[in-house]
Formats: sequence, structure tokens, C-alpha cells
Amino acid sequence: MGYREYLAGLLAPMGVYKLDGGYGAGELAAIGSALDGVCLETDTLLAEIFCQTAEDYGLTGYENLMPIVYLKDTVTERRNALLRLLQVNDAYTTPACLEDTLAACGIPAELTETDTKYTVIVHFTGIRGEPEQRVRDTAESILPVHINPIFTSPGVTWNRVEELFPTWDEFDGCGYTVFELLKLE
Repeated sequence: MGYREYLAGLLAPMGVYKLDGGYGAGELAAIGSALDGVCLETDTLLAEIFCQTAEDYGLTGYENLMPIVYLKDTVTERRNALLRLLQVNDAYTTPACLEDTLAACGIPAELTETDTKYTVIVHFTGIRGEPEQRVRDTAESILPVHINPIFTSPGVTWNRVEELFPTWDEFDGCGYTVFELLKLE
């Protein structure tokens, strides 16, 4: 039922207006159509205001407010990542909670506390090789400010290749393909 029918139902008991024809019906149709448009825009605005229901400009607005640059692609994944970040508070500093938050933002990582005070190792489990700067920046923005992260990732680094193969002859003789070499740790 649109607003035209709603208004006609309100005015019918009064018996003042002709609701089926003439000027009264034209006015009701015009006002009802305008109110239908306003209602549609209001419903869209109400959906975009809340992070749980935002799908378009509201979701983008929340993303612009949050200090993250590495989010998922689908609307549901983006919304879930933002909701996870909005849940973070002062007590959300255990390694498991921080791992969940990083994973929600598309950064699969394992956190390990070290013997050094305020230092953790952030091991990127789903990123081979050196992670991009924006991924590290996002991880740093999620971690508590007093934490000093040391970033590591699976895969072979140049230093590790030099440890495994001190000379080029040894490297050439190993028989590894490029893909097998990348899987070394």
C-alpha cells in the first residue's frame, strides 16, 4: 500500500473529498507519489546510517573513518570487517583477539609474544614473501600503540637463500623449481 491509499483511507471517513475522481483524486495521487519517494529515500538513508545494514555510501563512509586500508571485496565481508573493528576496545589486547581482528580485515596472521617487553612477532600466514607496506600499516594501526611488532611471513627470503646455498654452483645444482624454492622456509 502506497501513501496515496493511506491518505485516502484517512480522508474517506470525513466525506469531504472526492477520492475516486476530480481534483481531490489528483491531489492525493501527487502527494502520495511525493511521499512514496521520500519514504524510499528515508529507508535507504536508514539502511546506510547503520554499519550492520550499510551497503553503499554508508559503508564507504565507515571505511573512510576507520584507520584501515586492506579490506575485503564483498559487501558482507567489508561490513563484517568493520563490525569486528568497531568491537575492539581497551581490553581487546590478547593475541587471540588481535588475530581475529586482523583476520576480519583480510590479514591472516599469528601473533606470538616474545621475551622482550612490549614486542610481538606478527607472522603473516597467508602472505608469501614480504607483505606490502599497506598491509603492515594496517596491522600496526590495529595493534595497541605500545606494542612493537616484528613482521615475518612464510616463504624464502634472500638471506635464507644465501644461508642454504652459499655459492651459485650449489644453487644451480639443487634442482629446485622457482615454485619449490618459494615454499622453502
